[in-house]
Amino acid sequence: MLLCGWDDLSSSGCTLGAHSPSAVSRRSHAPKVPTGHALYAFRTVHLRVLGPLEVSGPTGDVALTGRNDRTVLTALAAWPNEALSADRLVDAVWGERPPRSSSKVLQNVVLRLRKHLGGSLIETRPGGYALRASDVEVDSRRFELMVREGRAHAQNRDLVAAAADLAGAVDLWRGPPLPELCDWPPGRSEAARLEELHRSVTEELAELELACGHHQEWIPVLESLVSEEPLRERRWALLIVALYRCGRQADALRAYQRARGARRGRSGARSRARAPGATGRGARQLPRAREHKPCRSRTSERARGPTAVGNGDVPLH
Repeated sequence: MLLCGWDDLSSSGCTLGAHSPSAVSRRSHAPKVPTGHALYAFRTVHLRVLGPLEVSGPTGDVALTGRNDRTVLTALAAWPNEALSADRLVDAVWGERPPRSSSKVLQNVVLRLRKHLGGSLIETRPGGYALRASDVEVDSRRFELMVREGRAHAQNRDLVAAAADLAGAVDLWRGPPLPELCDWPPGRSEAARLEELHRSVTEELAELELACGHHQEWIPVLESLVSEEPLRERRWALLIVALYRCGRQADALRAYQRARGARRGRSGARSRARAPGATGRGARQLPRAREHKPCRSRTSERARGPTAVGNGDVPLH
């Protein structure tokens, strides 16, 4: 939910009042151990799948160069603590045409991974295997954990803690998630889910920063965001709010007109696609993950934010 929409830009009542923090100070993003994960204190294996697979073990980074090894470990890390059948893992590695020796090769892959990462990390379950990992040991799960915590802080109007958690979540991303699974339909679906969540979280973080008065720093970031995906109306709304509050009313109006143009372009494209004889691509490419770092707050700034007024979409009709 946007905190303030285009119709409210002329209003003088868009403030957070007593809830306004002086600045958004970043907390440490060191892994936090959730309750019930005491085992984590004795383990030093971390898996990063928000980008190409990276693994760190007790003695440092673990180099996994084999395609089969990387694909199997990525699949297990995408659904930690969930048993994946041998058939699903074979499908992830070879698709519809596995070799006759696929079962034996898969067993050898698991043996190699256990040798590199420790025998207790990958468990044998009835019919398959599971990766034992807490929410802080796999970066995609840690990302979702920090998002949940940030949203809970936002619900309680603790904007400092909310922005810190969402900024930490965004910082975990290094590129498109789960690239090792790009040829496997379940892997593509999970990657698409994570990327859509990443988009929404980035917009929520921008909204929090504007609520804390950091309009000037976030204008370039928001310009980049609308350039990347001009059909996401929430980004245009945030950019318009930031420009207006920086005294750039003419630029805010131009941004509004650009947003309407983007929407008209989308409507025109849909009309052409429905026309007889129209052709188009049958498959959508997965969107690429953003790589920008969120602006760090300045302690000398006073936060000035808007009051919640609805969904805040730019009225582009």
